This record gives sequence, C-alpha cells and structure tokens, in this order.
Amino acid sequence: AIQQKWLKVIAVKQCLSIGLGKGEHKAITLAKERKETLLLDDAAAIRAAQTIDVEIFRTTSVLFLAVNKNIITKKEAKEYLQQLVGDGYYIAPKHYVMLVERLS
Repeated sequence: AIQQKWLKVIAVKQCLSIGLGKGEHKAITLAKERKETLLLDDAAAIRAAQTIDVEIFRTTSVLFLAVNKNIITKKEAKEYLQQLVGDGYYIAPKHYVMLVERLS
C-alpha cells in the first residue's frame, strides 16, 4: 500500500501522553496535529481522542459512509458487517441489531 502510494507514513512531531499504547498515542496525536478524522474502534482510544477534540470514525461508520456515497449497497454493507463480526470484530448485541436494521 505504501509502495502504491495510497498510504503515506508521517512522523509525529510530539507525542501526547494520554494513557494508551504507543500506536494509539501516535495515531491520536497525528490526527490532532493534522486536524484529521481518525478511524478508531477501541472504546478507550475513542474516549481519549474525543477529550482532545479529535474527530473519529468507527469501522461501521465507514460502511455507512460508503452506502451514502453509493460505493456499496446496503446489502453489501450488511454482508461486510456480518463478515467483520464473524472475524472477531466486537459490536454490542443491541448496537449490532440497530446497525442491521438500518441496513435493511
């Protein structure tokens, strides 16, 4: 992905101390520095990012964004959601039901 130039590695200027792992620290810090939206699914990392006003998207948000932009259909999004859960992506049961209903 880096060689194809659709991903770019950017160094963090100064890492914020927010009580998370090194990767989450750097990702949140970089999003804050660049005023970018960050893709996160870890609840603790999301709370930390929100406390310093970093806008976040969850993986499920990306599915709905793709549906809204007509990149994928609701049916495809539902299949991807089911595949994510089948592969170990955790969604609380009540949220899963709500997401599936929105895609029906």
